Amino acid sequence: MLQVIGFEVAVVRLVESDIEACDALKWNGPKMVATSRGVRELRVAKPNEQFWEQWRTQKEALKSQGISVGKDKHGEWEVCWWRDVCDAKSISASRAVDNGEIEIPLPRGVSLRPYQRAGVAYAISRKRALIADEMGLGKTAQSIAACNVWQPKRVLVVCPTSLRENWRREWAQFSTLRHPVTSLKRQQRRMCAPKEA
Repeated sequence: MLQVIGFEVAVVRLVESDIEACDALKWNGPKMVATSRGVRELRVAKPNEQFWEQWRTQKEALKSQGISVGKDKHGEWEVCWWRDVCDAKSISASRAVDNGEIEIPLPRGVSLRPYQRAGVAYAISRKRALIADEMGLGKTAQSIAACNVWQPKRVLVVCPTSLRENWRREWAQFSTLRHPVTSLKRQQRRMCAPKEA
């Protein structure tokens, strides 16, 4: 398993709703769409009879969940499920406090501040997470501590050259994993870049 930390864009997973008719639809994968309300997640499906029955009886409830119905470019009916990327539940969870319940392996003599422990707890409780604290609050340490919990075989850190030594230094300080740290030189990075057609 390869864990990617560093500059990563978080995508909030779609949380399935209690709406039974919508669960039966075959939704396409979520797509991020820039709208006047900001970036939103869109899933699309073809309606079935069960959906139409629920649409007739619970239209307002479905609309309140971000469900709408319209015709696609071919004139066929489609169901759209719009969701805000950062809903209130995700925002609330991101403000977690350290409850001390999680064991975070750290080298002897190293500790995290309570808000950093809360950040690690938040990150490891999700498939994807973006740690976006202010500069200087320990995002690097939190990322490394999350790796200590996950115990991956390899870790890929993508960062600007100016931060490479900082990552190396903090990896040595906070990591319980003994992976070799390797940096790609400019020539090696060019070899990894996609070839232009």
